Amino acid sequence: MGGDHGQKPSFAVVVDSTAGIPEDRVQALGLTVVPLTVIIGDKAYREGVDLATREFYARLKQGAPPPTTSQPPVGEFVGVFSRLLEEYTGVVCIVLSSALSGTVQAARTAASQVSGPVAVVDSRFASYGMEVLAVEALKMAEAGRSPQECAERLETLAGQLRAYFVVDDLNYLHRSGRLGAAQALMGTMLQVKPILTLEDGRLTVAEKVRTHRRAVERILERVEEAVGEGPQNICVIHSDRQADAEALRQRVEGMAAEQPVPVRELGPVLGAHVGPGVLALLHYPAQG
Repeated sequence: MGGDHGQKPSFAVVVDSTAGIPEDRVQALGLTVVPLTVIIGDKAYREGVDLATREFYARLKQGAPPPTTSQPPVGEFVGVFSRLLEEYTGVVCIVLSSALSGTVQAARTAASQVSGPVAVVDSRFASYGMEVLAVEALKMAEAGRSPQECAERLETLAGQLRAYFVVDDLNYLHRSGRLGAAQALMGTMLQVKPILTLEDGRLTVAEKVRTHRRAVERILERVEEAVGEGPQNICVIHSDRQADAEALRQRVEGMAAEQPVPVRELGPVLGAHVGPGVLALLHYPAQG
């Protein structure tokens, strides 16, 4: 995103790789991405750099060892911030919910080690929720706002994001510690399909239904209720469920505000925690 005739934005915008923003969009927007790492067996891969999303899900299907993940080292953030501060007067860094990862702490430690204003924003979200915040940050940078002003605006916007997830296999969440053993066992034994949501950055059960189909219908109903209260922007999120995600997109297209409904896939790091088969809807109020 360029300013008018050589005028550059007042700060650079950084996201971590769990935002899952397609590479062509990253380039078009002028974002900088710091990768998290997924570990399969004894090998570590930087998300979006060493391991493509399609290859990751193919490996899971082929019986790869249960993957684990790790946050970027502080030094990687230091290097990115230092490089950007040579060109920009400040940096806004938007990261995965602190309730799901230690990435925010690594970024904040790095911010304290560089000479220049770096505002680290805990998105309290993941995936497309971070992209929404990044696009808003870029608008504020173009408008000449400060990193701190931007961080305050993003805190407000993050509080307006809502998402509902249907997870195919609760064992991934149980193994990663994101869902209690009793909940995972209940879902497996009784074929209960919990509808999950993020509350203040934490993954919680919003509702329990009996079948996957009913769970999808309920997340559609929840979004429809929100639309009844005011125009909403909507995104479809999935993990290795492209056809179902596209069908869901077609169903919500008529509900969305004037914006098109994007489809985003969870990358290897988030996929390691939720597994394949996730379908989700994210929505937030359209700006008047």
